[in-house]
Amino acid sequence: MHTDRHRPVPTTTTARIVALGILTVALAAATTLAPWLLTGPGPGGMATAFCSAFAHFWKSGSSTPPADLTALVDDWRRFHIAKAVIGLALLATACRLAIALYRGTSESTRRRPLRALPAGALAAIALVIVTANIQGAIAPLSSLLPFLSGSGDPTTRAIASQAHTELIASAGGGFTAPLQVLVDDFARYHAVIAVIAGILTVGVLGAAGVVFRAAAIAPRDARTPPLARAAALTLVALTTGVVCAANVSSAAESAQALAMFFGG
Repeated sequence: MHTDRHRPVPTTTTARIVALGILTVALAAATTLAPWLLTGPGPGGMATAFCSAFAHFWKSGSSTPPADLTALVDDWRRFHIAKAVIGLALLATACRLAIALYRGTSESTRRRPLRALPAGALAAIALVIVTANIQGAIAPLSSLLPFLSGSGDPTTRAIASQAHTELIASAGGGFTAPLQVLVDDFARYHAVIAVIAGILTVGVLGAAGVVFRAAAIAPRDARTPPLARAAALTLVALTTGVVCAANVSSAAESAQALAMFFGG
C-alpha cells in the first residue's frame, strides 16, 4: 500500500515562485541602475557638478540657490522619487516571494521560515531603500551633501571646513544665508526619518501586541513560535524607536548635527 503522507505537498506552484524570484532580481537591479538614467551623469559626474554648483552658491552669499544648483537638486529629487517607487515595487514583490516560499510546501513549520528568510531579508532592505529615498526626495539638497564632504577638490574642502568653523562659532544662529539654507534643509532631512520611524514603531508595536495576545490564548505547547515572533517584532520596534529619537534630536539641533557631519 502506497502513501504520500510524509511527502511535501506543493501549495504554491514552482512556476509562480520562479517568476517572483526573477521579478525580484530584476527589480533589485533596476533599483540600483535605473534612477541614474534621470540624472544624466553617473555618481562621479554628479559629484563634480554638485561641488562646482555648490561653490557658486556658497560664494554668492544669497539664500536663493543659483540655477545650476537648482537644476541639480531637481534632478536629484527625481532620482530619489524613481528609486523610492522601484524600491516600493521591490518591497511588495519580495514580500510576496517570502510568503510564496513559506507556503510552498507542507514541510515542518520550523523549516518554513528558513525557506523564506532570504526573501524576507531582501524585503527589509527594500523597506530601508524606500525610507531613505523618501527622505532624499523631500530634502534632496542635504542628500547631496556627502558628495561635498567626500570631495578631494581643494576648493570644496575649504568650503566644507569654512562651513564647519562657522557652525561651531555661531552655535546659536546668525549664519550666512547659504549656510542657513543648509541648516534648515538638514532639519527637514532628519525630521522625515523621525516621522517615518515613529510610524513604523507604532505599527510594529501594534503587530507585536496582536501576536502576544495570540500566544496568550494558544495551547501551551503551541506558544513558542508566536512568542518568538512577538519578541522579534518588539526588538524591531525598539530599533525603530531609537532611530526616531535620534533623528528628532538631530532635527531639533540641526546646526550641531550639520557641524558633526562636516567635521566627521
